[in-house]
Amino acid sequence: MGISNLSETHHIIEIEQPEDEEKLWRYMDLSKYVSLLRSQSIYLPPLSAFDDPFEGSNPKSLGLTPLLETFDAEGSIAKGLPSNISEMVKMASTVFKNGMYVSCWHLSAYESDAMWKLYSSTIDSICIQTTCGKLKSYIPNTNAQFGKVQYIDYATYVAPSTPVAYSPAFFKRQSFEHEKEVRIVLADMEPDKYLRSTSERDSSQEDIGKALKVDLKHLVDRVLINPLAPSWFAEIVKDITSRYNFDFPVEQSELRDNPIF
Repeated sequence: MGISNLSETHHIIEIEQPEDEEKLWRYMDLSKYVSLLRSQSIYLPPLSAFDDPFEGSNPKSLGLTPLLETFDAEGSIAKGLPSNISEMVKMASTVFKNGMYVSCWHLSAYESDAMWKLYSSTIDSICIQTTCGKLKSYIPNTNAQFGKVQYIDYATYVAPSTPVAYSPAFFKRQSFEHEKEVRIVLADMEPDKYLRSTSERDSSQEDIGKALKVDLKHLVDRVLINPLAPSWFAEIVKDITSRYNFDFPVEQSELRDNPIF
């Protein structure tokens, strides 16, 4: 399945766009921050590497069920549908999840205590702040999309008829609505590669993501330090940032501020 005809098979909603001036936040451990500085690239893992099994899936109304309902009462196949339609749909899903590469950002006017706890495995972590407009400026003109995630009930959601190619990558369950997520999605569909059995695939290539080059001096407005980190950790982050020749502000989290009285 090529990206050119993806819209013919995924009939989903338009991808909602945030305002350019809205703030975005990316919470990460120190090791990922160092990798970002070294590579000057945003890393995008494939959807198949995410923990949530619903990533990249269609709601029931747009999945296999409507196709199977075209079978008649005797179980014969409706005109125009191949006999192995079920297997074809599963194969298409595998290709989609392995061929869509995603970077996830938190959309909010403020930093989030919950996001610190959810996406920092240790207190030695940081958060970079930017805006939607700045991040969007690095999206390639082809085979890429940017926009808000829509949180849905996969069992009951009924989508409009307008087809949009990338939209399964912008669906998540309502249980994750607190994430207020904005995503970059890059497409690189290679059916022959992704449909081979695990034993046939090169293990070194499993879950290898994509790198999106960015100008960090333009992208990063500031770096915040985990509010639970010791004071000396901020100095370490400042030193590392400087060693890579960046001078964006490195600041303590506002969640460390003392109450007025």
